[in-house]
Amino acid sequence: MKRPRHERRTAQKLYKQLVVEGYTGSYSPVQRVVRDLTQAEAGSGDAFIPLHFGAGDALQFD
Repeated sequence: MKRPRHERRTAQKLYKQLVVEGYTGSYSPVQRVVRDLTQAEAGSGDAFIPLHFGAGDALQFD
């Protein structure tokens, strides 16, 4: 679920916070890391969930 635009943590906001905490590098590496993380999180959206389990592989307690 996306947050409203003013609540989102952008690369620029992250860079400004890092500078406050002592980061001396440039903005572009921060931007690259944020872009890579965003792309990794997006993924394909597909997931494999097995519906058949071998004996003793899955437990359920009530």
